[in-house]
Amino acid sequence: GSCTQTMLAKAQVVLQQLDDRPAYRVHVRASFAEYLARWLLDAAVEYTA
Repeated sequence: GSCTQTMLAKAQVVLQQLDDRPAYRVHVRASFAEYLARWLLDAAVEYTA
């Protein structure tokens, strides 16, 4: 797949597209991992039942 470097929630990340589906892997520095995980979980709340 392809990848790109960008900012996500004030953290520098590399997004890697795994295949043709909308599936991605997020690579982030270890020092930002917990912060970004919490941010993603909080952002996902509105999409859960």
